[in-house]
Amino acid sequence: MLNVTVKWDTTRLDRGLTMAAAFSKRTLPQVVNTAAYWVAVNAKNAMPFVTQERIDTDLGVIKTVVTVGKSGKALKKASTRTSFGRMVSVKYKGRTKQVPYAALIISARAKPGSHYNELTKGKWALDKNPFAGESPRAGRSAMKAAIMKMVKARHSATKFLLAGWVPAVRALLPFTAQKFMKGTVSLGADAKAYHGTNIGGAVVALPGTTCGAVIENAVGGFGVNAEKYNEALQKHGLPGFEAALSKEGESAMAYALKHMDADLVKECQPMFS
Repeated sequence: MLNVTVKWDTTRLDRGLTMAAAFSKRTLPQVVNTAAYWVAVNAKNAMPFVTQERIDTDLGVIKTVVTVGKSGKALKKASTRTSFGRMVSVKYKGRTKQVPYAALIISARAKPGSHYNELTKGKWALDKNPFAGESPRAGRSAMKAAIMKMVKARHSATKFLLAGWVPAVRALLPFTAQKFMKGTVSLGADAKAYHGTNIGGAVVALPGTTCGAVIENAVGGFGVNAEKYNEALQKHGLPGFEAALSKEGESAMAYALKHMDADLVKECQPMFS
């Protein structure tokens, strides 16, 4: 069961936006949408991710080696060198041997009912062992191919969690007031609501006496591994999201203080402490 109940403090943001709106030339929807946009941007930028270099260190990588002479031309045919990354000690037939960590993952994926497949709910399970029944040489070649296919797939998914903020950023940008934009928008059908792919989205604020915008990172709400995604999103994304809320609130407060007269600043200063 997903645990999606998470609380965060928006006191400073709400207070800052209320005060800033009183002194801004922007419309109320522009104030709200701009704030929501920057919260999404800063939450995205704060999301940690595993680098491709770290993946290569753990799982391995095939490198192409080319010897080049003074003329700049290759002196001989390019060769490939395989690094299997992290090695793990395992016991096999009473002996301890070093096995590539990536090879253990491939083996676990190919074994029905393995702990790895149980944890991942079989999402990356292999239909069969790609090297079973092969000669030692063919087996090594098949293992190498399986590892590099896995590494390539991992490379393309390094920023999966932060990608959930991208639909919200794209949706809100046309409805914000930025220094590099005129701050005017056309409130057509697209202004009613926007939902990107199921990894996230946003609902823009519309004109009214009160209005609100919604931003959503939904990578933890779908798929067979939704529970794990949700856990990762809360663990790695919540600190950055809370910091983004505080940053935008402080920015709005600073704007309000800048545009107040001296007596009003003195009167309202306790609200910002």
